[in-house]
Amino acid sequence: MFTRSARYYDDIYGLKDYRVEAERLRELIGREHPTARTVLDVACGTGEHARHLPTVYRVDGVEIEPEFVGLAAAKFRRRASGPRT
Repeated sequence: MFTRSARYYDDIYGLKDYRVEAERLRELIGREHPTARTVLDVACGTGEHARHLPTVYRVDGVEIEPEFVGLAAAKFRRRASGPRT
């Protein structure tokens, strides 16, 4: 479905506040399953929610669109190889 447009996905949804949405997910998970330490992000897209959850959870993403998998993997490779603070 997103074969041709995957590279534009983050630009199209650039106004979406993934950080706020991730905080809502943290609150929900904390309330419903306070001992949770892992999250499976089904239909993770380009991995934007996962970028904001690893401070609390180990996050694994599953995505059917190979183009999204590639974009998400590239983000996390850059992050892993970037400077540490």
